[in-house]
Amino acid sequence: MWEEMKAKGCCPAIVSYTAFIKVLFDHNKGKEATEVYKEMLASRCSPNCYTYTVLMEYIAGSGKFTAPLDIFNKMQEAGVLLDKVTCNILSVYTEAREVLKVYGESDYVLKEANRHLSLKGREDISESCKTTTIDVFSEIVLRLLEKRNFIAVDNILHDTISKNIKLDCELISTIIQTNCANCRPNGALLAFRYGSQLNLNIERAAYLSLIGLFIRNN
Repeated sequence: MWEEMKAKGCCPAIVSYTAFIKVLFDHNKGKEATEVYKEMLASRCSPNCYTYTVLMEYIAGSGKFTAPLDIFNKMQEAGVLLDKVTCNILSVYTEAREVLKVYGESDYVLKEANRHLSLKGREDISESCKTTTIDVFSEIVLRLLEKRNFIAVDNILHDTISKNIKLDCELISTIIQTNCANCRPNGALLAFRYGSQLNLNIERAAYLSLIGLFIRNN
């Protein structure tokens, strides 16, 4: 259908590209999705927030999720003003490059389509960008929990711990309860230890879920 649409002279919009990329990722066709993504960039069709979210979910699920906050530093060093939209997509820009690298593809087209994200910046990261980055993490985690992609959530937790990113107590409590409900003691303990390490006030329901899980297992 995709090829037939293009053969008839139809020019896909960002919504069509993103939907097709998601379908390919959902069917474990990462290489094909990469080709479509390259085609989208080559056509000068700019990715939107949902496009980046689709990429983020796939990368996280593949265990390659990182928090590339260094890109914020590089932009600051170059004196580039970081607005909210930029903050939202910076954390996945580097990961989009990694997708291309995984399949041996050049990231030239991606850089050309996002020149403002390829600049070097200062060491200091603005507090607003830190906050937005945390919001992005939270949104991605919730989407992954809905999809029951617990391995990806574990990867994100490991990464946020190493990067000293503080997620809110409500999200951590949700992760604990969801892992307990799905009989994943290791995932629940990972989230619990994360919360304890950062002195978060974990909700009572999460404690009860954790206790209940270990009572059932023992």
